Amino acid sequence: MAHPVAVTTPRARKTTTPRDSRRWRHPVRGDLTRLEHWTNAVDQARCVAHNIAHPDDRRSYLPVEYVWSDQFNWKLHIVGRTTAVNPEMVTDPRTPDRIASLYSQNGLSFDGAVVLNWPRALVEVRRSIAAGSSLSDVRVRLGRLLESASG
Repeated sequence: MAHPVAVTTPRARKTTTPRDSRRWRHPVRGDLTRLEHWTNAVDQARCVAHNIAHPDDRRSYLPVEYVWSDQFNWKLHIVGRTTAVNPEMVTDPRTPDRIASLYSQNGLSFDGAVVLNWPRALVEVRRSIAAGSSLSDVRVRLGRLLESASG
């Protein structure tokens, strides 16, 4: 298990504790992942608590990368990996400050999103990242959100 880790201490046989709560080796991708946000620390603590309470049903820490910030009445949310060069923009024509930028490394996989002022889109992209959805699936889901809001 990549994170949280169980360690042996002189006072206890086994203690489970988060290591560096900002940086760890992702157990699926194998790369170093760094998230400096309190949401990540809370999610890690929840995983540690589960593993302490249920030692026979231990879970690996596999978060969907997520950070957010509220700045001057703008709600900014970053989900997943947003390192692709050419993000695809989806906007709500009725509310131009509702924007989702979709990121894909290869044009097929859905790797991340930056969402501004669009809570329903945020829910969709977080679920989609967790489910391993394709970029085309996410386009369809956001299109349905836009259709349902216009009718």
